[in-house]
Amino acid sequence: METKKMNAEQDDLYYYMRKWSRHFRYFRNMEEQREEQKRMQCLEHLKDAGNPENRLHAQFSEHNLVFSEKIGKGAFGEVFIAQCIPNDTKVAVKRMKNSRKELQKYTLLTETRIHMLSNNKNILPLFGYYQTDEYFHLVMPYYVKGSLSSYMDEQGSLDRIECARISFEILNALVYLHSKKIVHRDLKPDNILIGDNEEIRITDFGMADFQNRIEGKCGTLNNMAPEVIKCQQQSYSVDVWSFGCIVFEMLTGHYAFDDEDDGSLEKKICSGSYKMHDKIPIIAALLISECLQKIPSQRPSTKTLFFHTWIVDTTEEAEKKRKIEDINKVLGKNALKSETANQWKRNNKSAMKDSGKGESSDAGRKTTLRNKPKIDYKE
Repeated sequence: METKKMNAEQDDLYYYMRKWSRHFRYFRNMEEQREEQKRMQCLEHLKDAGNPENRLHAQFSEHNLVFSEKIGKGAFGEVFIAQCIPNDTKVAVKRMKNSRKELQKYTLLTETRIHMLSNNKNILPLFGYYQTDEYFHLVMPYYVKGSLSSYMDEQGSLDRIECARISFEILNALVYLHSKKIVHRDLKPDNILIGDNEEIRITDFGMADFQNRIEGKCGTLNNMAPEVIKCQQQSYSVDVWSFGCIVFEMLTGHYAFDDEDDGSLEKKICSGSYKMHDKIPIIAALLISECLQKIPSQRPSTKTLFFHTWIVDTTEEAEKKRKIEDINKVLGKNALKSETANQWKRNNKSAMKDSGKGESSDAGRKTTLRNKPKIDYKE
């Protein structure tokens, strides 16, 4: 009896082992399929990014691109407009010198890797890249509207609703980058592009790095965090500081920290000395003051800022305003149709009068005279 019982238990154990083994293989295959789908989606995104109607091939070379004017210059390279010959489409090409210096080589690899990792609508996609004997090239979409910096040069300070929308999209990109353990480190209006549909695209990852190996001094001084100036340990809070500076600049048209002398400017930044402008709404001023804390650990995360009252409330207000504008457009079209119909009726009546037709009143009502045969009523 005991032997039979042991055999039965062994059979049950074998049965469950086979059952769980099948389940394990099934879920492992499902996971592999999901990873493959993600990889394919990423590749499709790279091919279709920018304008979906003009698909650009991921392979580029010096033979199928014609360079024209230079539109920008960064720490390690220059940006040109180029014409893609096979598609007859304009693209932006960042050209960087091939160098044996480890820093520059590492920067090239880091920027390329970040572009390839970034599958977010508010991060500039990468169409492709290629290398020549002298230069390394990154091929990206070209946006006619240019950068946020050039837009602010034209407009001056932005209204709070537009500022909140742009801030929301910048935060969307930063939350994504930080979730991938990437710190931008040089966030500024020059590195924020405006897309064809007014969407925001963050670019220029030449200074960016992965969180586990950040050190050194880099970035633009006006938007540089105190810990960067002091060459201290840096984290995601570096981007939060820069974001606060950008919001300040959008609402006022001026830098939060500014001085003609770089040394004096560094002292102002390290002491957190800035003056809140009267133009800034109180709740937006609260967001800026939270971002511009001298101690990095006291700054909020990008996720916290994403749900900040000023961002959420103003974005909802903008959405309501957009819906009202859409309704007014529809009502305006209907009013135009009604006015056109009334005008047609008036013109028609005028034409009838000119042709000898008229109107007469009968028992207080308007009655149109018709061409009927005359009948004489005789007794």
